[in-house]
Amino acid sequence: MRTSLSVRGLSALPLVLIVFGAFACTGSPTQPELIGDAATGSMPRSFDASPSFSPTAISQEEFAETEFVEQELTDESELTDDAEEVDAADFDANDLDASDFDPQSLTASTLTAAPKGTVAVAGVIKDKITKKVLASVTVKMTGLQPVTSNSRGLYRINVPPGRRTLKFSKKGYTTKSVTATFTKATKLDVLLTSVAASLSKVSLNDSNVPVGTVVTATVKLTSAAPAGGARVLLSSSSTGIATVSASSIVIAAGATSKTFKVNAKAAGTAVIKATYKNASKTANLTVAGGPPPPPPPPPPPTNPVAKFDYSPSQCPVIANPSGGVLATCTFDASDSTPAGVTYKWTFPGGNAFTRTSATFTNVPLPCGTLPNGIFDRSVTLTVTTSSGVVSASFPLSVTFTKTGLC
Repeated sequence: MRTSLSVRGLSALPLVLIVFGAFACTGSPTQPELIGDAATGSMPRSFDASPSFSPTAISQEEFAETEFVEQELTDESELTDDAEEVDAADFDANDLDASDFDPQSLTASTLTAAPKGTVAVAGVIKDKITKKVLASVTVKMTGLQPVTSNSRGLYRINVPPGRRTLKFSKKGYTTKSVTATFTKATKLDVLLTSVAASLSKVSLNDSNVPVGTVVTATVKLTSAAPAGGARVLLSSSSTGIATVSASSIVIAAGATSKTFKVNAKAAGTAVIKATYKNASKTANLTVAGGPPPPPPPPPPPTNPVAKFDYSPSQCPVIANPSGGVLATCTFDASDSTPAGVTYKWTFPGGNAFTRTSATFTNVPLPCGTLPNGIFDRSVTLTVTTSSGVVSASFPLSVTFTKTGLC
């Protein structure tokens, strides 16, 4: 069946492919980029404007009179007898809508008309079983540069008019050839059949374990499981040594693998077997005697180290409104390790303070503890970890300056 639709203006259409009759583009045919955009659904650039193509060559009126043609290849006589050829069910007129081919999004430099001497063939490629769109499908025709379907399964290729053969290929799928006579822009949707899945392997995350260990095993197929899933039978050669968590598992349609559990029960070696379509794969599990070893003890605590400095280089001593004096310099124990410990400061006269902050300023001291003038006195620091380990004492000579405040 072939249908032709003439429209006026640039309103959004159900899927259409554009044949420009009002003008001819010059230049040699080039391969387009993929049609469609994952974010907007608009048609990307089919070919770049050449010097011989004038953006002013088409008026609004001429563009409005453009003929839009939708061609459905439902006549099986147009296809070859190749066993891999598509049939009428492969062409779904509802696969593409106006958002895939939006004439209003076109500009003079992004016209969707095929280059002179070619016709556009475009459509959606899907998995025949799951009906999911297929990206990265290679579309080839002898003598032309291949194109690849995008993330929405859309492809477009410009071919010379006439009877042509297109080949659609993707890893894990049977290559399909479509032979048809192309005389106008054609919508050609294709369904690819995944290669029949077979058992690839069964593997264990650990093949040498102590008694009591639960091992994770994985069954993998060579390609996606068919519709209805793939049931894989599981067994152990010695259930006294190791048992499988189920007698069978089902790998979901479209998936390629699934995990199950193996319980190590006694010392020895057991063969874990997976069977699918009368083909089997095995993996050996060696179980060591005795219970699993206890976890290693935690590392011994790191001995804390006390260390501090102070600023400015001379520590001013001033009167304390509450009585006595204040040493106003800042004592900083940030270099002590580990962090987050308890800090114990001891100042002249045996005055001690315990704090959780690494810094200490405005230290209150009794009047008479420090003489007048500039002098050095020892200040010491110890740190205690959360587990109660106390560091060695760290002494530091501090220069104080005091002028007759008491």
